[in-house]
Amino acid sequence: EILHSAAADVPLRMGTSLTELRQKYNQVYVTLSDGSEEVYDAVIGADGIHSQTRRLLFGNQPDRETGWG
Repeated sequence: EILHSAAADVPLRMGTSLTELRQKYNQVYVTLSDGSEEVYDAVIGADGIHSQTRRLLFGNQPDRETGWG
């Protein structure tokens, strides 16, 4: 709710997850779990400690304890 209210003019996609990310020049081509494909200037992955976004960008990485929780 906080993110949505702070970015009221920004289109948000809820209830989907990323299945593929491809960057070409200054655009990001995104495939979502509902099969749709979109093109964005930026993608924000706010998907937590076991981040699919991070996995798509950097491959499988071991968990790293940050002490933030």
